[in-house]
Amino acid sequence: MPSKGQSQVIQFVLFFMIGLALFLSISGLFRGRIDVFTDDIAEQNRKTVNSYFSALAVKELVSCKECDNVNITTRISNTTAGAFTQVWLNTTHLVTITQPGAVRYATTVHNLTRGLVDAGGLQISSKPIILSYNKTQNILRILL
Repeated sequence: MPSKGQSQVIQFVLFFMIGLALFLSISGLFRGRIDVFTDDIAEQNRKTVNSYFSALAVKELVSCKECDNVNITTRISNTTAGAFTQVWLNTTHLVTITQPGAVRYATTVHNLTRGLVDAGGLQISSKPIILSYNKTQNILRILL
């Protein structure tokens, strides 16, 4: 028969194990929810950045009727929800990529014609991003 001191030690160990199990399960639940929130925020950031650059492209097309070249330099936040943002312009789409995970979001640039958009370089958000429109050649690109 265990003595009174031994039963208290056993009781302490059992309560400690139950408390630890509860703590780990609740923290795992919160960690899972944080990952879901982070993914949602990164997805909305990709959509917002694409809309922003699409609006800048339209602004370049309608501004300065007498100019041959129009450049707009902009910056976006370095990280959003811990994810770095990259912007890329290809012949048909404006693509926003978030790292880590290399998740992509692609949209057309306000349905501009295929000949208007030129393949532009991949720009990371830590550097200023220059969106350039050459009116004589009708080319829109991201300068490196």
